[in-house]
Amino acid sequence: MPDDAVSMKAGEPVVISLRVNGREHTLRVEPRATLLDALRERLGLTGAKKGCDQGACGACTVLVDGRRVNACLTLAVMQRDAEITTIEGPAEGDELHPVQQAFLDCDAFQCGYCTSGDVYVRGDRSRGERYARILRRNRLQSVEAAGDHNPPPPHEATIARRAFGADFAEVKVDPELGTVRVTRHVKVVEAGRILNPRTVRSQIIGGVVMGIGQALTEATEVDRRDARISNAGLWGYHVPVNADVPDITAMFVERDDPHIPGGVKGIGEMATIGTAPAIANAVCHATGRRIRDLPIIPDKLL
Repeated sequence: MPDDAVSMKAGEPVVISLRVNGREHTLRVEPRATLLDALRERLGLTGAKKGCDQGACGACTVLVDGRRVNACLTLAVMQRDAEITTIEGPAEGDELHPVQQAFLDCDAFQCGYCTSGDVYVRGDRSRGERYARILRRNRLQSVEAAGDHNPPPPHEATIARRAFGADFAEVKVDPELGTVRVTRHVKVVEAGRILNPRTVRSQIIGGVVMGIGQALTEATEVDRRDARISNAGLWGYHVPVNADVPDITAMFVERDDPHIPGGVKGIGEMATIGTAPAIANAVCHATGRRIRDLPIIPDKLL
């Protein structure tokens, strides 16, 4: 067995060599470290981003020996001696590659490290510098700024076009096991004129099911050692199934608002908002325990 395999088995850091954007790098990485972490944390190449952390969004894509690879799902130790190209790679000094320039021209989302524009002194467009140069000179990966927002007084504000809703939940709690089951849920929504009652009702039912998951089953578990999501899959992230969904009633209070064209308001997140608090209130009413940390699982009630 090679020495590096023994080190990986023991969980000790491994020394690897990578050729990234035409430059050789020697890194000492943990066996469980991803290629994305090595690029961002060790080499400061932030063009590849952490998005969904499951390889679905493509924000972490890099080229490894000419092949597209999801860096968030690839172990760094498995890419030793590989030729890696990130979004920063095609640039030559301060000259951007046409692909990178296209990100700027189309106002596409990027971190600003590799596809950076110019930063100017306020009120003086003659004094400016490229964002990338500012970061490199100060050895930074990003810059944050704080500001203030002063909304207009209430009498000067425009008319709000918001939907409103109320949730009513009925639950049963097992006094010995501490398990919670939602037995009935009623949601009443005022969203102006309802154009399609069938689709809106389906939206409400789906949102309530999401709220049940938020209240009772869904939790993101983070590995305290590696600061990574440890249950990033349906095997460990529990969402409601048919047996968890009770009788859901969706009701609507239609109101003609003359200030809104057509009298139509958006529902969107209104379908979910309110469900988890209503369930938490019902649990408190049944048990006397006010749970403020979701999900409400047995060890928080017993």
